[in-house]
Amino acid sequence: MISAEDAGKALDQVGTKLAQAGILSWDGQQVLSEEAGRLRKLRQEISWEVLVDRARPVVFEKTLDKNGHIIRPSIDGADIRVRQTEAPACPIIKLDASVLIADHTNEPVARWHVDRANTEGEAQHGPLYHLQFGGHLAGRRDLDIAVKEPRWCHPPLEIALLCEVVAANFFHDIWRDQIRDDASWCAAIRLFQKLCFTAYIEKMQSCLGASHSTALTQMWADRWT
Repeated sequence: MISAEDAGKALDQVGTKLAQAGILSWDGQQVLSEEAGRLRKLRQEISWEVLVDRARPVVFEKTLDKNGHIIRPSIDGADIRVRQTEAPACPIIKLDASVLIADHTNEPVARWHVDRANTEGEAQHGPLYHLQFGGHLAGRRDLDIAVKEPRWCHPPLEIALLCEVVAANFFHDIWRDQIRDDASWCAAIRLFQKLCFTAYIEKMQSCLGASHSTALTQMWADRWT
């Protein structure tokens, strides 16, 4: 089991390393630091939630797209709930987190959303844990994309793992040269990998042994349990 205190320490390490490398903005680091502090106060609790308000996102520094235009990524919202009392079930019992890419005028360019499907009542179509383009943009429903599919089968990602994805993709050279092989960074990321991936990988492996079904079918929201 991973304690909330250990998760808080690891999240703080992630924010500190990204800020020191010039990847994460000061405001972005403050959001992670405050959330990390709240987790540390929970001490040895094994159930907790992580929240990122869309009014106060985890903002990264500006970078350039392939055409040399300024873009700025952020984790523009997250509602993640962890409960480690139902092993071997995946402890991520609620997941709603997104990465937003904005241009130099702060207009949205793209948005990716990692989610756990709603299983109350009629299950949402798609894999239980999935990656999806678009989603609801706070205050800008005019930018909603009509087509929500496909929902790609994807492991759950906590905000620390989303930070790693952003750093590796949008600040690749800095991440490669200064961060990815750093021992303390790797230790922090491994903690969240264990939290998010262990039960998911076990489920995926069990799907490969289903003789009259497919892995995608077994990962579908209405079949997972």
